Amino acid sequence: MPSRLFKLLLICSASLLLVSSCTSTSEVFTVPNSVSSERRQTFENAEALFAAQNYETALPLYIRLSQSAGNRFDPINDESLWRLVQIYEKNDESEKALLALDELSQKSFSIAQEKILLAQIKNFTKTGNRAQAQESLAKFDRLYRQNYLSTSELYDYLEESLDLNYDRKAIEEAVFLGDIQKYFVFIMEGSSSPENEKATELLIQTYNRFFHLLKTGLLSAEFKHQLSIALLDQLRLFDRYKLDGLSQNPKTILKFSEYSNKQKQFLTESFFK
Repeated sequence: MPSRLFKLLLICSASLLLVSSCTSTSEVFTVPNSVSSERRQTFENAEALFAAQNYETALPLYIRLSQSAGNRFDPINDESLWRLVQIYEKNDESEKALLALDELSQKSFSIAQEKILLAQIKNFTKTGNRAQAQESLAKFDRLYRQNYLSTSELYDYLEESLDLNYDRKAIEEAVFLGDIQKYFVFIMEGSSSPENEKATELLIQTYNRFFHLLKTGLLSAEFKHQLSIALLDQLRLFDRYKLDGLSQNPKTILKFSEYSNKQKQFLTESFFK
């Protein structure tokens, strides 16, 4: 993709995040009393910088914290590695994110394995490694069924995983959305409220950001065509996942079905313009 288009996509991505940002709902981490005052202060400084979106300055602090674990069970080390994953994702450095995720998957006590796997699925997909992405997706599915995640936990993990960039890797991000879409359907079809309504709205909002990007006029014809095909494919996946009349909560399923049908019609008609 030409560099000029990439810059335009970055500008568009920033405006998308300002209009309808995806806010992390992860629990607030409390620093244990056993942590040294210096290490505690460094982490708090890094967190303040991260909250202010000053990622460039926060990055070396998190790297230092992730490399200086006080003991084997060190939640600051884990939390710092997770922040590094988030920063690398924002910087479109999926390879670095995957290295941090690999370390987390082997030793983390404080970051849920489900969150780690969702991030691996996303970043493997963005690097073009679909085999590894599918392997991580299978692990997530097994873990989800074994651990019986609450609806609230599953929703929170999904929401955090959808902090996307909507940039030159938008097609891969759309494919990732399709990969995890069935878990949205699980929540939407269930009786747990307000998560079923929230999941429906989040899925619609996420698709809307892709369609906003598609309609900006900043994309090359080829990129626009490929993104349109990817979105159409993911929307069609939804039809395979829903239970057709067996849902405990048909209202939410119907709402997204109506939205999906409208967008599929838009995409189909756009192919003939």
